[in-house]
Amino acid sequence: EYVTVAFLAHALAESVINAVLAIGLASSGAEELFALIERADIKEKWIAGPKTFHPAYSLPKSCALYQTLQHLTRQRNAFVHYKIDLEMDGERKLEGSRLDRSPLGTQIAWVRRFFSLPYDLASHVRKQIPNLHAFILYDSNPIQRFPAHAVA
Repeated sequence: EYVTVAFLAHALAESVINAVLAIGLASSGAEELFALIERADIKEKWIAGPKTFHPAYSLPKSCALYQTLQHLTRQRNAFVHYKIDLEMDGERKLEGSRLDRSPLGTQIAWVRRFFSLPYDLASHVRKQIPNLHAFILYDSNPIQRFPAHAVA
């Protein structure tokens, strides 16, 4: 379930930022930038992408919203792009992927944050860019929102 939630939350968070970028860039007459920006890392898209058409936008790396996105991305990449540890002749040649092996209670807490993340990112964009005419993930029922994400 942890893996499934990580994959789906990551995909939905990326879909949201891609929609935001497409609408924002097209509205500002800079739609040709979409092909360039959409190839960026998801975290960079969330940090810098909206600034291309709304310079006042910000998503601080110190906020819980970004930290959840960072943890989710790290976990998703560890599953999707898994790399082995490689040791030869007693010497470590390559360090592999690091999956979260925390206690069950901690993983359940992350799952709740992952569920909430795409909705909270969409809310963050609506607050930061109120004139963006996009109806993206307004209704999060029955997803329980993660309160610390609202502080961003």
